[in-house]
Amino acid sequence: MVSYKEDNLSYNQEIIAGLQALFHATGGSVRAHVPLERIRKKFQSPYKGMAKSIIENLVRKGYAYRKKGRSTSYGVTKSGIYYLKKIGLITT
Repeated sequence: MVSYKEDNLSYNQEIIAGLQALFHATGGSVRAHVPLERIRKKFQSPYKGMAKSIIENLVRKGYAYRKKGRSTSYGVTKSGIYYLKKIGLITT
């Protein structure tokens, strides 16, 4: 049985993996938005299959935004970049 602490840890790892993938796919720009397929390429292998659910979770938390057009694309928000800076994964 998985304890709450272990479950919460994997949840945070998913958020961090999603934010890192989105940040690198957009080049760190808050104005850039990229399709899900390009973001999925930036994910590490254990998270590639869960890419859409992770990104949608980031949108609900306010770390990413969704842009609808012919196809849906996603971008990182300032709060997402701030979160990555706070945990020490980026320095810019």
